[in-house]
Amino acid sequence: MADGDQRDQAYAKATRGILFFGVPSQGMDISSLRTLVRGQPNEFLISNLREDSDVLRRQTRDFRQKFPHESCRIISFYETELSRTARQASLSEVHLMRSSWRTIAFQGASLLIFYCSTQGPHGLEMTGEPTVLVTQASATCGSRARESELKYTQPIERSHSELVKFYPRDPCYALVKYMMSDVIEAFYPSSQTPMSSTSNLKA
Repeated sequence: MADGDQRDQAYAKATRGILFFGVPSQGMDISSLRTLVRGQPNEFLISNLREDSDVLRRQTRDFRQKFPHESCRIISFYETELSRTARQASLSEVHLMRSSWRTIAFQGASLLIFYCSTQGPHGLEMTGEPTVLVTQASATCGSRARESELKYTQPIERSHSELVKFYPRDPCYALVKYMMSDVIEAFYPSSQTPMSSTSNLKA
């Protein structure tokens, strides 16, 4: 943004807060994802999310250099629960899942019922070893030096795919709401905030 046009620079200077939810600044565990995307158009993209990715390392460095504005706070949220992963089913399991059926009687007729399996493409199923896909270190690496304090890095009791799935009276959303309110109050005291009150941030 620092080297963008006038509009980009104006937007950057006007930004007061950025919330990162499980952003893999130092990469993520893609071991189970490799099988899912093998031969697919997004295989290259997923590969660049690996933990030793030069692309992510360069992006993180460039972000810090090109977004130095002290008027903006960056808050990073990270997952604390394990995520399900994919695994390759054995041939016997594939055969078993494809042959799961039973016959039932319905109004004098026999119906053949096939079971729906959770098996994905290439004989994959989400029964692999649970793991943390994006570690705390990776999810908080995008923060700048001044956001290294604990209050700028917050845990959310969710798996990676559930990080931003909130529900009414969700304590995790209450935390996010509190952090958003804190950012707003820091730059817009209650008497000056564009919103009459941060209480307008309703769950």
